[in-house]
Amino acid sequence: MNKIIINATASHSSGALSIYKDFINFIKSYDDKRLYYVFTSVNEFSDSEFIKFIYMDKMNWKQRIEWDKNGVRNWCKENSIEPSLIISLQNTCANYFNIPQLVYYHQPLPLIPYQWNPLKKTERVLFLYAHFYKFFVNKYNKNAHYVVQLPYIKKLFLKKFKNLFHTTVRINGNCTLLTKCHIGCSDKRIYSLFQPFYP
Repeated sequence: MNKIIINATASHSSGALSIYKDFINFIKSYDDKRLYYVFTSVNEFSDSEFIKFIYMDKMNWKQRIEWDKNGVRNWCKENSIEPSLIISLQNTCANYFNIPQLVYYHQPLPLIPYQWNPLKKTERVLFLYAHFYKFFVNKYNKNAHYVVQLPYIKKLFLKKFKNLFHTTVRINGNCTLLTKCHIGCSDKRIYSLFQPFYP
């Protein structure tokens, strides 16, 4: 059975939380062919036969960077889990180069050409997202494919991240359809992981 890691440690409020809930409700209802390990700080769902929740404390920026860098890979090694796929609901990849990753990207701030003022308290965090967040989005993504919600977001995303290929970014307004993203990949093992849950 394919084992899939869901990285959603930062999906605890507003739109990110809605995306997380929608995705979990979808796989609980439609998928019994894969075993999911879900990393989250939201204690709202119970384990099922095919979904295991690993609850974690909310992370600050430094902790989240460390988690993406070493935490996911170390947890898998410590628990003898060899994932077939890592799905991130929080824009960034985990440092796990030999595993395909699927990232649901939903943070527009780094894509918008607006000059936030770091000297203003109300704009400081927005400035950091706009100018530094892109470096973390673009890390560990050698084997990554992305899903964005709208065509113009895809256009802005590819303009910002010129190292990514057009074929690695797909448009889908509903995150619950992540695994319907058929990617043009020569590796049949990877390709099979993206088959749809339902016809």
